[in-house]
Amino acid sequence: MAFFGAAPDDTSPEGPSPSVPPWRQPPGGEIPVPVAAGLILARTPGAVLSLRRIDAYSIGCSFRLQVDARHDEVDDDRWFDIMEALDHRLGRRRDSEGKMRLGVTLADGRSATSDGGWRMEPPDAEKPKGPVLSMNHRGGGGSDREYSMGYRLWLWPLPPAGRVTLHYQWLELGVQEGSVELDGGAIREASSAATPLWRPRSR
Repeated sequence: MAFFGAAPDDTSPEGPSPSVPPWRQPPGGEIPVPVAAGLILARTPGAVLSLRRIDAYSIGCSFRLQVDARHDEVDDDRWFDIMEALDHRLGRRRDSEGKMRLGVTLADGRSATSDGGWRMEPPDAEKPKGPVLSMNHRGGGGSDREYSMGYRLWLWPLPPAGRVTLHYQWLELGVQEGSVELDGGAIREASSAATPLWRPRSR
């Protein structure tokens, strides 16, 4: 059975929202503890999708993904298709079904996807039960011969001990649905060593 169903409409509502709650991004006042990953998730002509590492924070964890592309591996048409997949500002209107899709299934059976995108929320937003999965950072660069794009996927709260299954699919890039199993216990153990940047204020 496929993990991903139909992609939702990700059109953002009009008007800015005033705050970013902790379930949408990592805490800014911590140094996380990296958990080694170093896994190739998929290879397609001209591009490789990999999971570089996991950063464990006190309240959640982020998955660091990267796409590395090389023009020498493909013709010009395929290279443009790759660049279009990596940069939504290029080319034709994007197909929601073809974009990068990511999800997790936790050891207790709960699951979440990043299909809803990243957004700010009003200060009185109700705290969700979780898990919440958000793609909240991307950035890259390169040349007309090689290009890399990195992504940060935030999972809140920390997963329970046991298996964490990371699901992925990116049809525009030629990546069919797949998954990889990670260790939730190792993530939780690392999170206990996250370092606060600021000392508690004395009263």
